[in-house]
Amino acid sequence: MTTDYWVLKGDHSSAVIDALPEGGPRLYLLTRGESLGERFPVGAKLQFSEDFAQLRKLYDFVTNTLRTLFVSEKVKQVLEHLGANNCEFIPVTILNHKGKVASSSHYLLNILGSEDAIDMEKSVCVMDAMKPDQIFGIRQLVLKREGLSPEALIFRAKSKMNEYFISQKLHEAFQREGITGYRVFPADGWDGVNI
Repeated sequence: MTTDYWVLKGDHSSAVIDALPEGGPRLYLLTRGESLGERFPVGAKLQFSEDFAQLRKLYDFVTNTLRTLFVSEKVKQVLEHLGANNCEFIPVTILNHKGKVASSSHYLLNILGSEDAIDMEKSVCVMDAMKPDQIFGIRQLVLKREGLSPEALIFRAKSKMNEYFISQKLHEAFQREGITGYRVFPADGWDGVNI
């Protein structure tokens, strides 16, 4: 079977972000698929995590412990060029371990909305006890293609809002443009493991 959708993950090779900026939204809001631009402080600054002092390079996708996406201007341009209309790009300045500017051209990429993308009858998963409509863990994922918009290039699944999926078209564009700092796993059959 041809892979047409992928689970998107960071590759854990870049410097790590482990905290949102002062005055920014609460962490749980990042999984709702709602606009956050007005909740972010102007001039928001993020800093490399001291817990990962040996990781100092910045890539197009920035590793983080927040289960969100921090991306470069290059990723933004690819998404805009392909017409991804569900992306909110919130500018951030990234500081290195010493507090000096490492990048002023990265963004928090907030994916708006969601797709009814997971076949809940065929997938093997554990539901979240606190949020019964959300998947806590996946053992075997099966996509429901009839629930996907044909324009869905990058999206969240309605029943797994803290995971990100990309289409084959976007994956190929990332490869062509040499986008760095990410990995993908075929969505169908994915077991929730990131290695």
